[in-house]
Amino acid sequence: MTRVRLNTPLNMEVVNNLRIGQQVLINGVIYTGRDAAHKKLVDLLDREKIYRWTLTDR
Repeated sequence: MTRVRLNTPLNMEVVNNLRIGQQVLINGVIYTGRDAAHKKLVDLLDREKIYRWTLTDR
């Protein structure tokens, strides 16, 4: 198993080069949420209570 060390912000070139079975170590800020958080985020976006943003290259 190969080990890949990544730093945020990630870019799509790096992500697209990842392969199944690689161990990925990420250093930096990562935003996470479970199912309830995703539903709330989508609801807020739909009602325009928060600004839309892109996670591309972040």
